[in-house]
Amino acid sequence: STVDYGLASGQTLKMDIYTPYGDSIIERPVIVFCFGGSFLTGSRTASEIVAFATNFAQRGYVCASIDYRLATGGIFSLFQEENIVKTVFKAVQDGKAAIRYFRKDAANGNTLGVDSNQIFIGGTSAGGILGINLAYVDDVDEMPTNWQTWADEIGGLEGNSGNPGYCSSPSGVFSFSGAVGDTSYINANDVPYYSCHATEDQTVLYNYGAPLSGIAPVSLYGSA
Repeated sequence: STVDYGLASGQTLKMDIYTPYGDSIIERPVIVFCFGGSFLTGSRTASEIVAFATNFAQRGYVCASIDYRLATGGIFSLFQEENIVKTVFKAVQDGKAAIRYFRKDAANGNTLGVDSNQIFIGGTSAGGILGINLAYVDDVDEMPTNWQTWADEIGGLEGNSGNPGYCSSPSGVFSFSGAVGDTSYINANDVPYYSCHATEDQTVLYNYGAPLSGIAPVSLYGSA
């Protein structure tokens, strides 16, 4: 089924929910999948995301493939550090609203039959970056001063994309070719992280460096 889970920057945010057929269990873990596309393109109906969500629903999970806001202004907007940071954290805000959607449903009849203590998020490339930053950037004060300012200008880490009043923290995060701005965001008491990555990836580097074959004005730590 497809539902509206939020509204941000004039965009209605939708998610496709995949549930096990004929499964009567009422407390199932949730996996939120986020598509890739360098924060420029992509869709919740991307073939690999549909395959993941279908496959895990067949295993008894409730899965969601979500919309999130993309960069405005095309690829040239990603040549500016401020635009990249704001784009990533707008996407994080949308991911948090998606997690809150499930916790809100669980607290109001639990029509989806989920365990609100088992909600996982991640995705491919940009979707992995979304998930990692959502899980591990706990406070804007962890970020560089200019990043803090830019995050505050768009509504902080939580944002206003929808379903306020519910916890937006995941139980774990995963990424395929994802990265994070600083490994210090990840602490010993944080939730588990699964990642895989092609070592020769030039879009998001496996080690440390600037994404998009080096043209982006930020450097990120990949899965290594």
